[in-house]
Amino acid sequence: MSSIDRDLEDPTKTCVYIPPHHTDERAPEVTPYPYHQWRDLSDGYERRMEVYKLSWTKCLNRVQSIVRNLHASIAANVAHEVTHAYTDILPGLPYPELPVIAVSSEGGSSSLYGLIVQELDRVPIACPDFRRPHRSMSKQLKRPQVIQNHLYPADCLTLTAMMKAVVTGFVDQDGFVSEPVKRKPTTSLANYDINLLQTWHSALGYSPHLVIFLHDFEQFDPAVVQDALYICSLHIPRLPLVFVLALSSPPTSPSRPSYLHATYPRDTLALLRVSMLSGPSGPAIVQEIIMKTFFDADFEPDIMLGPRVLNFIVDFSTRHCASVDGLISMLQLVYMRHFVDPITILTHPKASSVCSRLHDNDARQFMDVLQARILGSPAAEDNLDTDAILREVSVAHDAFRKKARGVRVAFNVMRIVKSVALERNTDAGGQADTADLEMLPPVLRGRLSKDIQYLGKATKKLSVQKLHRLLPELHAFFHNLESVVVRREEEFARAKIVSLMAQLPEPEDNPEVADVPLERPPAVVQIAAACGEWLTEFLEDHSVRLDECVLSDIWYTGNTPFPSELINPAPRPTVVAALLHPDEVVRAHAELLQAHKPAADRPSQSDLDEDDDGREPELWELPDTTILFRRFVEAGRMVNVYDWFESFKVVLEDQRRQLRHQARQRESAARKASSAPPAKTARRSKVKKRAEEMDTDEDVESPEGLDEEEMEQWSVEVQARFMRALHELDFTGFIKHTGRKADHVIRAIYDVPD
Repeated sequence: MSSIDRDLEDPTKTCVYIPPHHTDERAPEVTPYPYHQWRDLSDGYERRMEVYKLSWTKCLNRVQSIVRNLHASIAANVAHEVTHAYTDILPGLPYPELPVIAVSSEGGSSSLYGLIVQELDRVPIACPDFRRPHRSMSKQLKRPQVIQNHLYPADCLTLTAMMKAVVTGFVDQDGFVSEPVKRKPTTSLANYDINLLQTWHSALGYSPHLVIFLHDFEQFDPAVVQDALYICSLHIPRLPLVFVLALSSPPTSPSRPSYLHATYPRDTLALLRVSMLSGPSGPAIVQEIIMKTFFDADFEPDIMLGPRVLNFIVDFSTRHCASVDGLISMLQLVYMRHFVDPITILTHPKASSVCSRLHDNDARQFMDVLQARILGSPAAEDNLDTDAILREVSVAHDAFRKKARGVRVAFNVMRIVKSVALERNTDAGGQADTADLEMLPPVLRGRLSKDIQYLGKATKKLSVQKLHRLLPELHAFFHNLESVVVRREEEFARAKIVSLMAQLPEPEDNPEVADVPLERPPAVVQIAAACGEWLTEFLEDHSVRLDECVLSDIWYTGNTPFPSELINPAPRPTVVAALLHPDEVVRAHAELLQAHKPAADRPSQSDLDEDDDGREPELWELPDTTILFRRFVEAGRMVNVYDWFESFKVVLEDQRRQLRHQARQRESAARKASSAPPAKTARRSKVKKRAEEMDTDEDVESPEGLDEEEMEQWSVEVQARFMRALHELDFTGFIKHTGRKADHVIRAIYDVPD
């Protein structure tokens, strides 16, 4: 079984790359550039996928560790709220309140909720009940303090279905009741009766908390959830229930802090004790992940992102969605797109599997192209063997990694200098959240000469107080580096900072006034100037362009654009144009078919001109899907389905009248042509003909004039045509459904060209 078949059968795969197969591809000429002339190995796809999995796994593990660290505090708070839901309560309440924990995360991060589930599973186990020695110890081991039940909108369409999911979700779990009671269906409680859950909980022998997760809470029917919460509130605290609401939208404003408070009435909220917890989201978390994955001095990814990819991520995160899951999907697509190129098989040049494959005879042409790239000319006199070429690739890899480490160190130094010298508040929120992220593309393009000069001048003007802040922070950065290689390469910088700190005098007791800065002593001026000059030289030496390295396209995406067509749900503009103007598409198709016919069978140009009157067709003359799409583009973001249907029905009634009128005209013309002399028919006045065409009031029946059976048939036909056109638009991705309003759909495409 090939790797493609294995990937397709793996249910955990979200992205699978299927390479094109060229059976008649000729061997290209040996030239140093471009990509399309690379000749891939016979098993190049399988080899690259092995390397891709290694590189992507390394990146994914790093991202997941960062996300876990960011979400750890939220998961710990949820676990604390659950375990203390019935202990830390306000005394003197008139009635017990149902504990509800609303966890909001933009985009509904699955990693956050998965970490919460793991944290609840790690709650300490209750001690076995030694008061009942007749029970075996094995039956008393599974005694968790928290028992979980996960509910989804599809399982809770009605109140009965939701209560059944709540009850059976706990009762059907094995291993909690050591001596299950035999139930008789005729005398037992119904599986949707909460009293059955209370009986099961009493039979446990101890009192664990029952946690009910409501995933995708915005998609639940509010009326169903409202009734379920009321029923559950009647059985607490005898039944220690705790609800955890997984919200995908963060609080919007203090007056309407969450979807829960905005949707549910006050009498329902009065029964609840709501704890609002918001996970990290927005562009800030995207910046944190990108910084610590690709620009952390202690971590070295196999593939470095280029400026165009970073520009797309910044734009997508600030304009559309800034969720963790979306960022992981984008990074995975970048990695998959990068490993399409045959040369990326050398991402790990020292791998034994790659080295053994490149020594084969059928890899000679690939190695010839690689040799031309290394030597810089396809007509080089030196002819390197495979081992020599691989050694050159390894040398190029080491040089690229060294320059990439220098870029990462320089970027972190610039962040420290900006925070101290320019007093930039990185936690200000808003646009400041992505200030460092927006600075990354210029860093990779090597366009920071003006910024470096500005930072150097700002450093030269620092006071002794700020120098005492800047130099220790720089020293702490270099001293706390975990990478031994980076510490060895930046040893001179650390020694320079230590020297400047030793020469720096102690600050005076009089604080500096903002309006009237104190005059700096000559020693401070000299040290600040030396620090500014060293900082400028250090940043200029480390700020290099990575695409200028030899074979940098193996480990660097460079100026390769992001494959945005893979995540953009909007249909292609040609599909939109075809829906708006189907007559032009049909006409072009007919002309294409006529062009492929023999010359004798083609119609004359006069016949084509006669058929094409050059007028724009009326709305009622268009297909049903086009009629519905025309009404769709005139609506707003939310489309009311009933209003959409009514506008569609009006056009179809107009279409029906026009068609009946044309049929009556044809019948009348046929009767007159058969009874009247040809001369009389030819002498008919054009004015009279036009008047007959316009006179439709007496000839055409109105829908109200039809009998009841015909009206019913016509109504069913209109509904069927509407549903078919609606399903076609839904299938092509123009609309998406919302759980908040069942009679509304959301537009998935904007800025429709006309």
